[in-house]
Amino acid sequence: MLSAEVLRWALPDAAEPLHAAAFTSAILFLVPGFPLLTAGIDLARFDFTSGMSRLLYAAMITLACGMGAWLIAWAFGLVPTEIPAPDLSWWSLAGLRILASYLGVLGFAVTFNTPIRVALWCSGIGAVANLGRLSAIDAGANPLLCATLATTAVGLMAAWASQRVLSARITLSVPAVLIMVPGASAFRALIAMINHDPLSALANGLTSLSVVVCLAAGLAIARMVSDPAWISANPSWTQMPRTHAQQALRAHLQQPPQDDAD
Repeated sequence: MLSAEVLRWALPDAAEPLHAAAFTSAILFLVPGFPLLTAGIDLARFDFTSGMSRLLYAAMITLACGMGAWLIAWAFGLVPTEIPAPDLSWWSLAGLRILASYLGVLGFAVTFNTPIRVALWCSGIGAVANLGRLSAIDAGANPLLCATLATTAVGLMAAWASQRVLSARITLSVPAVLIMVPGASAFRALIAMINHDPLSALANGLTSLSVVVCLAAGLAIARMVSDPAWISANPSWTQMPRTHAQQALRAHLQQPPQDDAD
């Protein structure tokens, strides 16, 4: 979290919002996006036990991180304000966004111990979807609709890719969506709440909550469209219908190892 102050010392002539942007960017990875999204998927399946426990866990971690962020911001006089996009051409901005999205998703995937081949597929899916989402928002589209459509596209691409890399689709889809979680507005809401600014806290909090709900809704829609387990009758939670990817993965794991002497 001290990277913002390091930037202040390294670039003393830079504009003050750059310090706040560096501070906000340095704490974004602390937002527990994985339990937030999986909680939404569980609640969409009416699995309230897993969904509520993950949601409570994510809320507690976010609150703890927000307290730490507030202490650092108060100590160094940093305000995590929102800054406009850089004044670049569309192609330059798109190239930087797709590169940053690819590296960000790859970092999340590696953090979750995802195999490198699966992580590369996941990074490509997330980069394409996030570029489309940000470009649509810049064009004036509704951010909530963009979030829903982007994660729906991520879920459908993950369903297609899971048949080719023999990996669970949640391993491909959730890391690709984590870079879309509005961590900056969540931290701004917590800091505004601590600073007794109810209007800013309410505005940023509702923004974060609505976007997270739309992200989870998009993943749920994609699963309903592409996964038979979500549209077939399922009287028992422990006996899930098998998808083609699960059957292919089981067949691959059950193959006897080949002898090198042959």
